[in-house]
Amino acid sequence: MGSDQWRLSGLLRGMLQTEARAKQAEAKVVIINDRLRTISLPPHQVGVPLLWQIGYRETISYTYIP
Repeated sequence: MGSDQWRLSGLLRGMLQTEARAKQAEAKVVIINDRLRTISLPPHQVGVPLLWQIGYRETISYTYIP
């Protein structure tokens, strides 16, 4: 829509009569397409906070708990 402004469509929120709401700027989203890949973790890393970085993006801490 403009510099660093995006209109997202085709998302789950708002479909099948669920409530559609606007989100504040800087809200995080996950775009799921054919580029989405799974990452295998060894059992000893499940439930442990890990640092993740994709490309040149900021590093985030995420704990996978099935």
